[in-house]
Amino acid sequence: MKYVVTLLLVLVSTNLLATDATDVSMRNLNGPVKSYSKDGETFYFDKSGNLTHAIRSTKFDLIFKWNEYYIHIFDKKKKRIKTNVFKDSSFKDQLYTIEYKYDKKGVLKESKEVERDVVSNYNVTTPFWKDVLSKYGRKKHKPNSVIKEIHKTDTIYCSYNERGELALYKSIGPVACVEVSFGKDTMMRFSNFHLLNENNKLNVICNSKGQLLEYSSFMETPNADTSITIERYKYNDQGLLEEKSIYGDYYNVTYTIHDMDCIITYKYDLWNNLVGEEWYHKNTKQTNRKDYPIEYY
Repeated sequence: MKYVVTLLLVLVSTNLLATDATDVSMRNLNGPVKSYSKDGETFYFDKSGNLTHAIRSTKFDLIFKWNEYYIHIFDKKKKRIKTNVFKDSSFKDQLYTIEYKYDKKGVLKESKEVERDVVSNYNVTTPFWKDVLSKYGRKKHKPNSVIKEIHKTDTIYCSYNERGELALYKSIGPVACVEVSFGKDTMMRFSNFHLLNENNKLNVICNSKGQLLEYSSFMETPNADTSITIERYKYNDQGLLEEKSIYGDYYNVTYTIHDMDCIITYKYDLWNNLVGEEWYHKNTKQTNRKDYPIEYY
């Protein structure tokens, strides 16, 4: 999953730096937003940026459809602590409850759908590597030394370059092996993991701001199903995601299940809020557009 004209939108890192983060900013939105619609869900905010209610329309195969209506509960500091979700606008038949957790600075770090046990974590990827750098990278170590640390769930190895800076972080757990190399111009240059199959590869390149530049993966399951994904990202001068290219092949031994080769361009308004996407599919030469209507006070 965060988010006046000069305020930059951070899409990939989801790193919320403001201690007074509002529901508007947590959704990568800027300015006096009154309502915002995206992917079948419309959010409504008050003038202070608090989420007052939301309506979600869910469709499956154009046959089944239902709406979910949200009622939000705030504490004395106007921070949202719970959301009750209902079947319809009468707010009588409750479906489930969402609870929220914040860090010491008051920034949202987790939301959990209690009855369905679905957890959405915020500030996950980038702060994780910041913690790694803070613990292992900022302290000076002997050149080319290796530090080994054992945890209950995995084993961590850290090696350092000739300047005593963190050069490699390697974590070996019960189901996966993760390796990350740190470069001078990037926070995370390369990662590698093994899950289910030792041939599985995951490569990630980020810039110094923690924004994703390139992602590629090769996954192979025990029954020989294989998937290949390559994604590349471009940002404008303000740090907004401008273009994303995706290539994917998903196939088993006998036939291709799905393939994708497209370029996505992102459109923003004067407040730097995302208001649309254009998907150009190279194989069909077709362009599809997604619009995200927004209303301001």
